[in-house]
Amino acid sequence: MISNPNLIFYACIAKGPIILAEFSSEEAGIESLAQKCIEKTPPFHSMFSHTVAGRTYTFLIDDPFVYFIITHEDLDKSESFWFLDRLKCAFEDFLGTGLMVGTDNLTPNCLQSHFNPVFSQIMAPDLEFSKSSSKEDRDPSVQSKSSKGKRSGVAPLLGNPLKGLKKKKRSAALEVNGGEAKDAGGGGNGNGMENKVDMEASNALMVEN
Repeated sequence: MISNPNLIFYACIAKGPIILAEFSSEEAGIESLAQKCIEKTPPFHSMFSHTVAGRTYTFLIDDPFVYFIITHEDLDKSESFWFLDRLKCAFEDFLGTGLMVGTDNLTPNCLQSHFNPVFSQIMAPDLEFSKSSSKEDRDPSVQSKSSKGKRSGVAPLLGNPLKGLKKKKRSAALEVNGGEAKDAGGGGNGNGMENKVDMEASNALMVEN
Protein backbone atom coordinates (compact mmCIF):
# COMPACT_ATOMS: atom_id res chain seq x y z
CA MET A 1 0.00 0.00 0.00
CA ILE A 2 1.00 3.65 -0.24
CA SER A 3 1.68 4.86 3.28
CA ASN A 4 1.40 8.54 2.39
CA PRO A 5 -0.16 9.59 -0.97
CA ASN A 6 1.05 13.16 -0.42
CA LEU A 7 4.58 11.93 -1.09
CA ILE A 8 3.64 11.13 -4.69
CA PHE A 9 4.13 14.12 -6.98
CA TYR A 10 3.56 12.56 -10.39
CA ALA A 11 2.86 9.22 -12.08
CA CYS A 12 2.05 8.15 -15.61
CA ILE A 13 1.73 5.44 -18.24
CA ALA A 14 3.53 6.15 -21.50
CA LYS A 15 4.21 4.52 -24.82
CA GLY A 16 7.50 5.81 -26.08
CA PRO A 17 7.41 9.60 -25.56
CA ILE A 18 3.60 9.72 -25.54
CA ILE A 19 2.00 9.95 -22.10
CA LEU A 20 -1.29 8.04 -22.21
CA ALA A 21 -2.56 8.86 -18.71
CA GLU A 22 -1.08 10.73 -15.77
CA PHE A 23 -1.56 11.80 -12.17
CA SER A 24 -0.06 15.16 -11.33
CA SER A 25 0.35 17.31 -8.24
CA GLU A 26 -0.10 21.06 -8.39
CA GLU A 27 3.59 21.86 -8.69
CA ALA A 28 4.35 24.17 -11.58
CA GLY A 29 6.47 22.52 -14.24
CA ILE A 30 6.15 18.96 -12.89
CA GLU A 31 4.51 17.65 -16.08
CA SER A 32 7.13 19.23 -18.31
CA LEU A 33 9.84 17.69 -16.16
CA ALA A 34 8.16 14.28 -16.30
CA GLN A 35 7.90 14.50 -20.09
CA LYS A 36 11.65 15.09 -20.33
CA CYS A 37 12.28 12.09 -18.08
CA ILE A 38 10.04 9.86 -20.21
CA GLU A 39 11.89 10.94 -23.34
CA LYS A 40 15.14 9.90 -21.66
CA THR A 41 13.93 6.53 -20.35
CA PRO A 42 17.06 4.40 -19.73
CA PRO A 43 17.36 1.47 -22.16
CA PHE A 44 18.36 -2.09 -21.28
CA HIS A 45 16.64 -2.07 -17.89
CA SER A 46 13.41 -3.47 -16.50
CA MET A 47 13.52 -1.27 -13.39
CA PHE A 48 15.41 1.93 -12.74
CA SER A 49 15.44 4.35 -9.80
CA HIS A 50 17.41 7.43 -8.82
CA THR A 51 17.15 9.76 -5.83
CA VAL A 52 18.52 13.29 -5.85
CA ALA A 53 17.68 16.57 -4.12
CA GLY A 54 14.96 14.99 -2.03
CA ARG A 55 13.12 13.26 -4.85
CA THR A 56 13.10 9.77 -6.28
CA TYR A 57 12.48 9.06 -9.98
CA THR A 58 11.41 5.50 -10.66
CA PHE A 59 10.70 3.62 -13.90
CA LEU A 60 9.10 0.25 -14.57
CA ILE A 61 9.79 -0.47 -18.23
CA ASP A 62 7.85 -2.95 -20.34
CA ASP A 63 8.77 -2.02 -23.88
CA PRO A 64 7.12 -0.19 -25.57
CA PHE A 65 5.33 0.93 -22.40
CA VAL A 66 6.82 2.81 -19.48
CA TYR A 67 5.34 3.31 -16.01
CA PHE A 68 6.93 6.28 -14.26
CA ILE A 69 6.63 7.97 -10.87
CA ILE A 70 8.20 10.95 -9.08
CA THR A 71 8.07 10.79 -5.29
CA HIS A 72 9.51 12.39 -2.19
CA GLU A 73 12.59 10.54 -0.99
CA ASP A 74 10.76 9.61 2.22
CA LEU A 75 8.50 7.23 0.32
CA ASP A 76 10.06 3.79 0.44
CA LYS A 77 11.24 2.58 -2.98
CA SER A 78 9.36 -0.68 -2.50
CA GLU A 79 6.15 1.36 -2.37
CA SER A 80 7.05 3.15 -5.60
CA PHE A 81 7.66 -0.13 -7.40
CA TRP A 82 4.48 -1.56 -5.89
CA PHE A 83 2.55 1.45 -7.21
CA LEU A 84 3.99 1.02 -10.71
CA ASP A 85 3.34 -2.72 -10.70
CA ARG A 86 -0.33 -2.11 -9.78
CA LEU A 87 -0.57 0.49 -12.53
CA LYS A 88 0.93 -1.96 -15.01
CA CYS A 89 -1.54 -4.67 -13.96
CA ALA A 90 -4.47 -2.27 -14.36
CA PHE A 91 -3.24 -1.26 -17.80
CA GLU A 92 -2.83 -4.85 -18.95
CA ASP A 93 -6.30 -5.68 -17.65
CA PHE A 94 -7.66 -2.75 -19.63
CA LEU A 95 -5.93 -3.95 -22.78
CA GLY A 96 -7.53 -7.33 -22.22
CA THR A 97 -11.03 -5.85 -22.35
CA GLY A 98 -10.69 -5.18 -26.06
CA LEU A 99 -12.06 -1.65 -25.62
CA MET A 100 -9.12 -0.22 -27.49
CA VAL A 101 -8.87 -0.60 -31.22
CA GLY A 102 -5.51 -0.14 -32.86
CA THR A 103 -2.15 0.52 -31.27
CA ASP A 104 -0.25 2.65 -33.74
CA ASN A 105 -1.90 6.06 -33.51
CA LEU A 106 -2.00 6.80 -29.82
CA THR A 107 -2.57 10.37 -28.72
CA PRO A 108 -1.49 12.19 -25.54
CA ASN A 109 -3.72 11.44 -22.54
CA CYS A 110 -6.03 9.21 -24.60
CA LEU A 111 -6.57 6.98 -21.54
CA GLN A 112 -6.90 9.76 -18.98
CA SER A 113 -10.62 9.39 -18.26
CA HIS A 114 -10.28 5.66 -17.68
CA PHE A 115 -7.24 5.87 -15.41
CA ASN A 116 -8.28 8.79 -13.19
CA PRO A 117 -10.12 6.36 -10.86
CA VAL A 118 -7.29 3.82 -11.17
CA PHE A 119 -4.74 6.32 -9.88
CA SER A 120 -7.05 7.23 -7.00
CA GLN A 121 -7.58 3.59 -6.07
CA ILE A 122 -3.90 2.70 -6.10
CA MET A 123 -3.04 5.74 -3.99
CA ALA A 124 -5.62 4.96 -1.31
CA PRO A 125 -3.68 4.68 2.00
CA ASP A 126 -5.70 1.68 3.16
CA LEU A 127 -5.37 -0.26 -0.09
CA GLU A 128 -3.78 -3.63 0.61
CA PHE A 129 -1.45 -5.39 -1.78
CA SER A 130 -3.87 -8.29 -2.11
CA LYS A 131 -6.71 -6.02 -3.23
CA SER A 132 -4.94 -4.79 -6.33
CA SER A 133 -6.20 -6.17 -9.60
CA SER A 134 -3.58 -8.49 -11.00
CA LYS A 135 -3.58 -11.45 -13.32
CA GLU A 136 -1.02 -13.14 -11.14
CA ASP A 137 0.96 -12.53 -8.00
CA ARG A 138 4.04 -10.58 -8.90
CA ASP A 139 6.94 -9.18 -6.95
CA PRO A 140 7.88 -5.90 -8.63
CA SER A 141 11.41 -6.28 -7.28
CA VAL A 142 11.90 -9.46 -9.25
CA GLN A 143 12.26 -9.41 -13.00
CA SER A 144 9.62 -11.28 -14.99
CA LYS A 145 10.23 -13.64 -17.88
CA SER A 146 9.69 -10.79 -20.28
CA SER A 147 12.61 -8.91 -18.74
CA LYS A 148 15.26 -11.60 -19.27
CA GLY A 149 18.52 -9.99 -20.25
CA LYS A 150 17.38 -6.69 -18.76
CA ARG A 151 18.86 -5.15 -15.67
CA SER A 152 17.31 -3.42 -12.72
CA GLY A 153 19.13 -0.39 -11.49
CA VAL A 154 19.39 2.42 -9.05
CA ALA A 155 20.87 5.54 -10.58
CA PRO A 156 20.73 9.35 -10.69
CA LEU A 157 18.10 11.59 -12.55
CA LEU A 158 15.83 14.54 -11.18
CA GLY A 159 13.78 16.54 -7.87
CA ASN A 160 10.93 18.95 -4.30
CA PRO A 161 7.99 17.93 -2.31
CA LEU A 162 4.47 19.13 -2.93
CA LYS A 163 1.57 19.75 -0.62
CA GLY A 164 -1.39 18.75 -2.67
CA LEU A 165 -2.34 16.40 -5.42
CA LYS A 166 -4.90 16.77 -8.12
CA LYS A 167 -6.29 14.44 -10.68
CA LYS A 168 -6.15 15.55 -14.26
CA LYS A 169 -9.12 14.83 -16.41
CA ARG A 170 -8.74 14.50 -20.08
CA SER A 171 -10.27 12.16 -22.62
CA ALA A 172 -9.58 11.13 -26.18
CA ALA A 173 -9.70 8.17 -28.52
CA LEU A 174 -8.64 4.89 -26.94
CA GLU A 175 -5.81 3.10 -28.68
CA VAL A 176 -2.90 1.15 -27.18
CA ASN A 177 -0.16 -1.43 -27.64
CA GLY A 178 0.78 -4.42 -25.48
CA GLY A 179 3.92 -4.56 -23.40
CA GLU A 180 5.88 -5.93 -20.48
CA ALA A 181 7.90 -4.69 -17.52
CA LYS A 182 11.42 -3.38 -17.36
CA ASP A 183 12.85 -0.82 -14.93
CA ALA A 184 14.77 2.39 -14.69
CA GLY A 185 14.78 5.63 -12.76
CA GLY A 186 16.36 8.99 -12.23
CA GLY A 187 16.44 11.81 -9.79
CA GLY A 188 17.27 15.47 -9.76
CA ASN A 189 16.70 18.93 -8.47
CA GLY A 190 13.28 20.44 -8.94
CA ASN A 191 14.35 23.73 -10.50
CA GLY A 192 17.81 22.79 -11.71
CA MET A 193 16.42 19.68 -13.32
CA GLU A 194 13.95 21.55 -15.48
CA ASN A 195 16.87 23.25 -17.20
CA LYS A 196 19.13 20.23 -17.48
CA VAL A 197 17.24 16.98 -17.48
CA ASP A 198 19.68 15.19 -19.69
CA MET A 199 19.89 11.70 -18.28
CA GLU A 200 22.46 10.81 -20.86
CA ALA A 201 24.68 13.48 -19.39
CA SER A 202 24.36 11.86 -15.96
CA ASN A 203 27.79 10.36 -15.37
CA ALA A 204 26.87 9.18 -11.90
CA LEU A 205 24.84 6.18 -12.83
CA MET A 206 25.08 3.25 -10.45
CA VAL A 207 23.46 0.08 -11.70
CA GLU A 208 22.65 -3.00 -9.68
CA ASN A 209 22.22 -6.28 -11.54
